[in-house]
Amino acid sequence: MRAGPANKTRSQIRRYPPLKEAVHYPFPVMITYGDKDIYGESRQKVLRCFPGARYMEFRNSGHIPWKQSAEDFIKILSEFYNLPR
Repeated sequence: MRAGPANKTRSQIRRYPPLKEAVHYPFPVMITYGDKDIYGESRQKVLRCFPGARYMEFRNSGHIPWKQSAEDFIKILSEFYNLPR
């Protein structure tokens, strides 16, 4: 990941209104974070926005669990999407 594209993405995201509280979708939603993720306090707001979501936290992982906890990442997403392993 490079800072330039990430910063451009962030500026575009800020153009949209914040999520409303308690969004219910007719499909499953999963929210994941690493237990050492940089988004500490904002997690609670996201979880409040999606009260029916499945929440998973990757052990020993920061913001990139597909690299830092690859085995758990594959397992959790495979189970969520009901994919063969």
